[in-house]
Amino acid sequence: KPQLTLSVWTSPASAKTDTNANNGPADAAETEKGKDQPMATTLRIGGPDDFAGSSFFATLSREDEPGTAVFTIARSDKENLEQSVDNLRDPRLTPIDRGDIRELTFNRRNRSTFKLLHSSDGWKFGEPTPPYDVDDAEANKLVDALIEKSQAESYETNVQTGEEPIATVTIAAIGRPEPDILKIRTDDNSTHYLVQRNHETTAYRVPVDELKLIFEPTLAFRSRRVLDLTADKVHHLVIQWPDGSRTTETH
Repeated sequence: KPQLTLSVWTSPASAKTDTNANNGPADAAETEKGKDQPMATTLRIGGPDDFAGSSFFATLSREDEPGTAVFTIARSDKENLEQSVDNLRDPRLTPIDRGDIRELTFNRRNRSTFKLLHSSDGWKFGEPTPPYDVDDAEANKLVDALIEKSQAESYETNVQTGEEPIATVTIAAIGRPEPDILKIRTDDNSTHYLVQRNHETTAYRVPVDELKLIFEPTLAFRSRRVLDLTADKVHHLVIQWPDGSRTTETH
């Protein structure tokens, strides 16, 4: 019995056409049908060919035909093929490219909900709009953490979906009719969060530190700029001291 069986399905490189004039309509129809059928190539790996297990016997076959040649493959190649489903998963919380993001909504338990809108001019707050502007650098740090830095260390299938998430992040992007919705829940320990995307039943286990910016107060993303003003636009500056005032003019 093979230790590992791997089948690869591909479109046929070329169709076999019988040009015999005696072929009837039924034969022609069968030929046309065969052109669209995918073809399977199957690799079967058996036991080791030596006591050290440095290489393994293998056969290669097409369709249902048995493999007629036996060869060996290296142990490292066999191990590369022995991948679990989790190893093949995309570890990113969302496949959305950060350049396509147009709107982010953060709904956090025990904290105010806030929305970030992106355009060619940068970031700004959406409704409900706070009485201050966004610091683009801080907003970009938040997006980096969410889109690029946060990745699953492992996965969890036994998620208590009846429990309300501690945060929900909604990501709307160009070219997507529906947003990606990330629901964040606490793990059994305090070192990771469990993140579910949309209706997936498997959660991503993400270190707490990678998502900590999501739970910062909205004020943490406010612009630190006092005045949106450049020096060339200043006519004069008045500095008021406790004992009087001083005026400095610029031209």
